[in-house]
Amino acid sequence: MAEAILFNLAQNLIQTLASEALEAAASIWGFRSYLQRLKATTNAINNVILDAEDRQAEEHAVQDWLKRLKAVLYIADDLFDEYATLASRKTITRVSRQIKKIRSELDDIENDGGRYAFRVRYNEPPVIRRRRGGEHSYIHEDEVIGREHDKEAIMWMLLDPTEVEEKVSVVCLVGMGGLGKTALAQDVYNDEAVRNEFHVRLWVCVSEEFDIKVIIEKILKSETNASPDNQDLDQLQSKLREVVCNKKYLLVLDDMWNESREEWLKLRRLLVGCDKGSRILVTTRSHNVADIMTDGIPRYDLKGLSAEKSWSLFEKLAFKHGQEQQSPSLVKIGKEIVEKCRNVPLAIRALASYLYGREEEAWLAVKDKELGGIAGQVDTTMEVLKLSYSHLWSPLKQCFAYCSVFPKDYTFEKEELVRLWIAQGFVFPSSLGQSLEDAGHDYFMQLLHRCFFQDVDRGRLGNILSCKMHDLIHDLAQRVAGEETRFIESGSRNPDQGIRYLCFCPSSGSNESMSSLSSLRSLRTLLFRRERYPIEVSDSFFDGLFSSLKRLRVLEIKIEIQTVPSSVCKLLHLRYLSLVHLPIQSLPESVQELLNLQTLSVTWCTNLTEVPAGVEKLTSLRHHLDLSHNLSLVSIAADISKLTNLRHLDLSLCRVLTHVAADISTLTNLTFLDLSDCDSLDHMPSGVENLTKLRRLHGFLAGSTGSSLATINHLTALEELLIDFREEAYSDQLETVGWDALNRLRALYFDKVCGMSTLPVGLQYLTTLRVLVIWRNPDLIELPEWIHSLLSLERLELVMCPKLKCLPKEIQLLPRLKELFIRLCPLLKGRCEPDGEDWQKILHIPELQIG
Repeated sequence: MAEAILFNLAQNLIQTLASEALEAAASIWGFRSYLQRLKATTNAINNVILDAEDRQAEEHAVQDWLKRLKAVLYIADDLFDEYATLASRKTITRVSRQIKKIRSELDDIENDGGRYAFRVRYNEPPVIRRRRGGEHSYIHEDEVIGREHDKEAIMWMLLDPTEVEEKVSVVCLVGMGGLGKTALAQDVYNDEAVRNEFHVRLWVCVSEEFDIKVIIEKILKSETNASPDNQDLDQLQSKLREVVCNKKYLLVLDDMWNESREEWLKLRRLLVGCDKGSRILVTTRSHNVADIMTDGIPRYDLKGLSAEKSWSLFEKLAFKHGQEQQSPSLVKIGKEIVEKCRNVPLAIRALASYLYGREEEAWLAVKDKELGGIAGQVDTTMEVLKLSYSHLWSPLKQCFAYCSVFPKDYTFEKEELVRLWIAQGFVFPSSLGQSLEDAGHDYFMQLLHRCFFQDVDRGRLGNILSCKMHDLIHDLAQRVAGEETRFIESGSRNPDQGIRYLCFCPSSGSNESMSSLSSLRSLRTLLFRRERYPIEVSDSFFDGLFSSLKRLRVLEIKIEIQTVPSSVCKLLHLRYLSLVHLPIQSLPESVQELLNLQTLSVTWCTNLTEVPAGVEKLTSLRHHLDLSHNLSLVSIAADISKLTNLRHLDLSLCRVLTHVAADISTLTNLTFLDLSDCDSLDHMPSGVENLTKLRRLHGFLAGSTGSSLATINHLTALEELLIDFREEAYSDQLETVGWDALNRLRALYFDKVCGMSTLPVGLQYLTTLRVLVIWRNPDLIELPEWIHSLLSLERLELVMCPKLKCLPKEIQLLPRLKELFIRLCPLLKGRCEPDGEDWQKILHIPELQIG
């Protein structure tokens, strides 16, 4: 990953050297010529990095040259980022000696590089090849190709009514990595016949560590969708017995590695108090694991796809529509590539995704040069994945490698991941005017389309919320990240001095590992998390930590500390600060000195009562200000109207918050604003009509003491809108909205709208609307006949509408309606059941929930 790191470091250094504040300081203090020479040297070195990286495997001298370069660029990046920050404060002093030293070292490296006759190769951003249908066009991971026979066999093993001696039996699905064991298990797990057969279905990803307490917690979470609260093993075992007692269940233990029969039997003893016919489906790469768990009962060995199915998978991912008929030469090359992938689906997906939209020359290069070099290797799948990785653009390589800081089976929140990449300086806009956030989104989508992510979870509008990473892909990320990136749990060895990106999950017995953190002075990311057990850390520990780790760009704390030390202000380079589930009552005033901060997230801190004045000085705060779920937060002393670069403001579930800001008309870059469930707020801040870039507005406070809904007429970029009525008087405000101007609106939510007996007439012009939700409307009597005008409507949700009598027959004319949810509507419920008067009107809708 050397060239990816070096490219990003060099680019960041060039950008920092060109900053206005540093240029001004250089002119005043007389080191402008040094800066110009330094920029020229850095540019010259950056142009040969790709060639050097390609040669380092065979030329150790080049490898040593790259190591020297990386060390100096890290120092230079930190140094000039500090200078640029101090210059913006106007507190910079004479620094020419340090600049001269850096310039001298880079000059020496450039001169030494001349001995290797590197070729100039520009690291251009890739052309983004859009597939037909946009981001939905790639083969979804739940579209299991070529496994019909395997699925039937597994289903038979699970549903076989043949009598067995024990109440619960184990079915083991065994196969090498990348064959699609998890995808096949998911397909079986979600099959309708399986849903009907088993009273309870549970899914647990076990992975490499077999900890019975953790596995029980995951089983309970799979059943209740909530994590157990700090319970001991006896309590958890008791709850587990309640879950399985006298029930026929299916439990999937995915990615099992444990080879201790004793540990397995301990867990199995907790799972036997069930109905006969219960099954445990295990997926594993290890035949030893299968033997231990099945007691000699035949297991199912998953093989590679057939040649025909392998080609079908490749064809769908590698060719544009109809291209295979027009390009017989590509078909011939493609079939040879597929053969070299040895029928492993993950390898086929990776290469096919890379080749999509490329010229024949690229296909030949993969077949003859790149795949030819890995023929006969034992781990062909990993080598193919490395090949796919090698074709990524340099910034994408580092974004991918950074993902190894998280554990296997981690759920990546897309927006959070993009903010972390930006904070580390990994993201570069590909065109003038493109925002960092949009560039980061493109990075994510490219990695997704290249099959580096999977298990995508989408929101109501199809937008991507989260994803996961295949175990083999995670192994690849760890391999290319090297020693600089680590995920360390309690009990692991102490972190190495060279670590720069660290996720640390301590326990009460990890004092030695914790004390070693202060020595990791090169750290740029520290994610301090309590994943399982409660742990308290003294405030003095963090005070010392902040004084030592001055190079941090990212800091996340999810463990129990009573106060955030004021020494946090020493983290001059910090871009991302996240404080979650802390018992703190306030933030230190010194937080205002974090002038580089782009993201500030302080959430679920239930004792937090105020946000101090001075936060408005954080003018670099652009991505995210998240103060949500702070149930005791009464006031925000800071004048957030001065945060004019801010794009995302979330204050949801701050139930006692009484004041946000008098006027927010200056927040013209805001794209997301959430004031939902702020029960003590009675009106919107003034100036909302100026927020013309706003795409998502959750919790527009309307009513007689709230804001006029006519304000919405100006927000023509809106895609999602939730209106919260604070007064019982309906006052005809909805008729004042020019709904036809909101031609981008895709989701509309009404909450507590009293006095509305039917929908506003203007809504019929919202032909882009895909989601319509009406919550807690005591006066809604009917839906209008013109509802068929909502041609794009896909989801309709009606909750707590006690007077709603019936559905209009025109609901049958909604061509795209896929989901209808009716809850707590007593008059309507009976009519929408199979023998009810409205059943024929909704029978065609694929997903119905009536309750």
